[in-house]
Amino acid sequence: MLPYRPFYFLLLLFTTLAACGDKAASDRIPGNGETRSVTAAVMTAAWREVPQTFEAVGTIEARTAGTLAAKLMGTVKEVHVQEGDTVKTGDLLVTIDARQAKAGLEQARAALAETKKAGKAARAARDAARAGADFARTTHERYEKLLADHSVSRQEYDAIASNHRQAAAAFAQAEQMVAAAREGIRRATSAVAAASVPFEDATVRAPFDGVIRSQLVDAGDMAAPGLPLLAIEGCDGYELSATLPASLYGQVTIGQVIPVEIPAIGGPSVAGTVRVVSPGADPRSRQFLVKIALPATAELHSGMFARAMVPVGRTREMQIPTAAVLTRGQLTGVYVLDENDMARWRLVRVGRTADGLVEIAAGLAEGECIVAAPGPALAAGVKVEAVR
Repeated sequence: MLPYRPFYFLLLLFTTLAACGDKAASDRIPGNGETRSVTAAVMTAAWREVPQTFEAVGTIEARTAGTLAAKLMGTVKEVHVQEGDTVKTGDLLVTIDARQAKAGLEQARAALAETKKAGKAARAARDAARAGADFARTTHERYEKLLADHSVSRQEYDAIASNHRQAAAAFAQAEQMVAAAREGIRRATSAVAAASVPFEDATVRAPFDGVIRSQLVDAGDMAAPGLPLLAIEGCDGYELSATLPASLYGQVTIGQVIPVEIPAIGGPSVAGTVRVVSPGADPRSRQFLVKIALPATAELHSGMFARAMVPVGRTREMQIPTAAVLTRGQLTGVYVLDENDMARWRLVRVGRTADGLVEIAAGLAEGECIVAAPGPALAAGVKVEAVR
């Protein structure tokens, strides 16, 4: 049987070529024997000078955001909001059981009340001591005159002088007691203020207008100092946080407009404005941070992936409309017109795509004419009546 294998192989080859020939002929020749033609828009491939960009990838974040944490130990009594709720500054968000803090506050207030009573008694004692000191002083002055006139004995004068000194000392001591009471009241007042802080921390309120991004606790959970309760985002817009290599430092400035591509929302790139440029690069990664403010749109959300197309110069690229490029299975190509305006399928290698244009990295030469928007009727070998 071996001698007959070449015969069957040649028969199969001729059959395949005949089928291909018939297919090619069907592309070129309709039933009446005339060449089939279509009308299509064409263009000439040419090199273009385009901006050269560095693609900085990053994450979209809210311009103002924060995580609210507990400041005291206690049971979460109630969470008044949930994810997606809009809140205003000062709105009540979480309530924590503050019985222990309340007891401390009441104790501090009671101590303040006792201190105020002691201060009142000290002032009364000072007033009495002042009256006694005034009486002793006037009596002493009178006895000094009597002693000068030899109307009283030296012993009587010495007794009056001693009483004067004792009254003055008692008044000075009373003044010190009033000062001590005043200091005690000041300390007790500070203690009440300090005890009020944990009691006030039992109610967590919104620090700014925003939206609740995530609820991290439920009623009944145990709160502790530093434990996250809620994540909140401000309503003042979003920005892209991206890192650039240190070699580009100085090429990005505050206020510069940079195109930003956001695949999640599709469409053309949006114009972002550089808001923050890190004053220096990270010594480990050799990169620096930039924050690009994005225009307000309801489609933006924190956590989205985005690309900032940072301009770093200009380069030459061959670009054609994306509509001109067709994909057949794993192959990518365009229709090129030959000297007879016949469409020929040409494989190409494409690069980046932006704003409706695609870069042709290989497969086309400058000056070649291609079909800009091939229709379903176009096929290899079909004559094209060009529309420019």
